[in-house]
Amino acid sequence: MTDRLTPPQGVPFVLFRPRRKLWRHASLACMMFTVPVFLSLYVIVIPTGRWLPFVIAHVVLLLLFTIAAYRLWGAGVTLASDGIREREYFSRMVFTPVEAVISVVVMSVRNSYSDESVEHVFFLDAGGRTLLRFRSQMWDRADLTDMINFYAVPIHRNETPLSWSQLRRSHGRNLDVWERHPIVTSSAVALLLLIVLVPLVIGTLAVIQ
Repeated sequence: MTDRLTPPQGVPFVLFRPRRKLWRHASLACMMFTVPVFLSLYVIVIPTGRWLPFVIAHVVLLLLFTIAAYRLWGAGVTLASDGIREREYFSRMVFTPVEAVISVVVMSVRNSYSDESVEHVFFLDAGGRTLLRFRSQMWDRADLTDMINFYAVPIHRNETPLSWSQLRRSHGRNLDVWERHPIVTSSAVALLLLIVLVPLVIGTLAVIQ
């Protein structure tokens, strides 16, 4: 089977995949979140005979995770002599011609909850817009170094680690929307959890009463 990220025959390229341990971590997180919750629910609802809706919800959740895991496993970036082919986790493959890549910016950002720094790599076009972005915690160090040096374009490094607030002020337009507005993002995540958990709690209470 031909990989969707593989360039046409005769075009030199290198295919990079995110660290495979990310898939294992995602699987473990899903198990830690779902298994205790649904085991507790089954203990409550099975004696009542109204367990079928909860089994269906469990199966749907596992199916969604399976789809997400498949997308995570298939994600990757191909750097080729004719351009960049990127398939992110939940989007289609995107091609960027090599002529659009004008420079690479490398900067370290301090973790808000520890003393560690994460390296962020931006491939920019002539207008300073982000064409491609990498974070060091998602890629092997050797792969990240190869990606930074793949194209013969200027590489600009910021040797002093930045805080997230400094990064938003100096390179806000190069960040994702959810990174530019952390308060809105946190509120959206909290709302999503409420949308998921409230019906689950109400349904459980309705069964056991």
